[in-house]
Amino acid sequence: MDEPGTCRCSRSSRPKCRSPSFRSSFLEDEAEQSRLREILSQRFRWVASRLEGDFLFDGRFTGADAFLYVMLRWGAMVGLETPGIFEAFVEAVESRGAVKAVLAAEELQPLYAAASPLPAT
Repeated sequence: MDEPGTCRCSRSSRPKCRSPSFRSSFLEDEAEQSRLREILSQRFRWVASRLEGDFLFDGRFTGADAFLYVMLRWGAMVGLETPGIFEAFVEAVESRGAVKAVLAAEELQPLYAAASPLPAT
């Protein structure tokens, strides 16, 4: 068993272990969980304030959009509140053929079928 605070991640994945999104799922301290949830909510609001059109960069799908979609799915699983503007973003991502194929292959439901709608903030 690992010592508290140690990380068994590979060297290449260690930065993500230090990120608030990763740590908040595994913390037992409710005050720290709350603090990290607020940080993540702030970051989602910041991204939402810059979202124009269907995707993050000039209306074309990029790796950043894929990452944001995954983070929104993760956020919904842990009950994070995210801005309502992401609803159209999620619909645009999930309308892509490749995303539909992956969701089907992984037997995953679309985001809004898997969790309650994202609360508007």
